[in-house]
Amino acid sequence: MRIGELTRKTGMAPATIRFYDAKGWLPKKKSSTRGGNEFKQAALERLQLIKSCQCLGFTQEEIPKLLDKEVKWDHHSIMLRLKEKYTELSETVERLEARKELIADIIETLDENWAKGVHMTSGELEKILSTE
Repeated sequence: MRIGELTRKTGMAPATIRFYDAKGWLPKKKSSTRGGNEFKQAALERLQLIKSCQCLGFTQEEIPKLLDKEVKWDHHSIMLRLKEKYTELSETVERLEARKELIADIIETLDENWAKGVHMTSGELEKILSTE
């Protein structure tokens, strides 16, 4: 399978696929009768796994460990790592929710003031927008 086909099937850019290949994250290529090398079906499966890991929030430092066949993942290790990811994501969601509420408050304040014909100075706007 050529890189263009992997691109179509995964939605990844060719440069991204080459990057993962250069890092050794993809299975070895096979020689092609048309010259050059072609990726095996296992490369497609590996790219889909990489994409899934990224969607779950795993980093480029963590993904190779998940792909390493020498690492024996037991149920406890997998559950522990997934629970850690869940906690990390929950904390991120809380921070984003707080930021969302702050933005809603700023919008409300600005709308109320502008509806009354009150126009804030740039200093006042800056103060409101820098509030966290």
